[in-house]
Amino acid sequence: MSQRILPHLASPLVRSLRKNTLQNQCLRFHRSTLRSNKQKSTTDSIPPGSIPKNAKLDPITIHRLRSAQRAYYKRRMVYCTIGVLFGMAGLYLTAIQAPLLPPESSNITSSSPISVNRLDSGRSDDDPIMVIGKKKNVITQKPGDRFEDHDDFVPTGNSVVTQFPTFLSINHTASSDQDLTEYQLLGLGIRTVSFLKIQVYVVGIYIASDDVATLQKSFIKRVNPLASTLVASERDDLCTKLHDPNISEDLWDAILKDDNCRMLIRIVPTRNTDFGHLRDAWVRTMTLRSQREGWQDEIFGKSVADFKKVFARGSVPKGKEILLTRGMKGNLEVWCSGDKDREKLGELHDERVSRAIWMGYLAGKSVACEGVREGVIASLLKFVERPIGTGIGLFE
Repeated sequence: MSQRILPHLASPLVRSLRKNTLQNQCLRFHRSTLRSNKQKSTTDSIPPGSIPKNAKLDPITIHRLRSAQRAYYKRRMVYCTIGVLFGMAGLYLTAIQAPLLPPESSNITSSSPISVNRLDSGRSDDDPIMVIGKKKNVITQKPGDRFEDHDDFVPTGNSVVTQFPTFLSINHTASSDQDLTEYQLLGLGIRTVSFLKIQVYVVGIYIASDDVATLQKSFIKRVNPLASTLVASERDDLCTKLHDPNISEDLWDAILKDDNCRMLIRIVPTRNTDFGHLRDAWVRTMTLRSQREGWQDEIFGKSVADFKKVFARGSVPKGKEILLTRGMKGNLEVWCSGDKDREKLGELHDERVSRAIWMGYLAGKSVACEGVREGVIASLLKFVERPIGTGIGLFE
């Protein structure tokens, strides 16, 4: 857009003066320009970290500072959480490693030693031999000695389920009380899971009192077919076989399959759980067995499915009793303690189901509860040192 030039400013003299004035203005610096340049040079000389308070930050810098602050507090929170978790784990490991003393009875003074029932404890010379079976054939070490009653319970070492009965009686027919089957405890232990050794339930394996002699004979004849009792070297050989992963598998598999010994597994949870968790562990054992020869038919698969249906139930509160009984033909019965009496949940007739469950506790490289296996082995070693048809009190 062209500007109109006034007539009195269009003379040559005025134009020459105006030209010189514009040239002089181009060489002259404005005061604001000098002030801004001076302030810029002063700011450049300020070291990092000492920005004046009145300096204004751009939005990008503020966003970066806030992001760095959030990342710092997030890392701090993560480290604190990890520290708390490791601290709790350390306290728990320290607590479970501490030995638990048994409760003192009223007739024990503070100066007297505390007696503890052990599975491997020795017998005194004047202890009698226990009663075997229902025929009540009492054998004593000295003529005239009376049979002393055995302890009714043994300590478990758990604070929730403190003791287990030495003897159990179950009426399988539910017809009369005279049809009760008596079982005696072979060994017990505590089932733990994960590296923290969380205690899940207390488990004990029992055998029918009338079948003790059968179990005695089975192990004695498999070590020495001509013997009626085992000497020290033969007992050591049997102990080695029962701890061997492969030999113990073959030994227990043959005994459970062929010798028709009635046995029982008693389980009492130490914390609230459900039937599904208990069932899944046994089903995994059966699944591993199903890959072997003789376990791959459809009948066994159907039996496993029926086993799952028996345990398709709700929760199991801590302290509630669950029983698994194995009959002479290997049939499995599942019992659960009710409000007044035991309730039968179901029965399976495929003996491979019960055999797989028992093998999971007694044989192999890794068992469900090492304490149970060690207790059963200790009891068997006591059985085989006596003549066939006699036994000793395991938990006196």
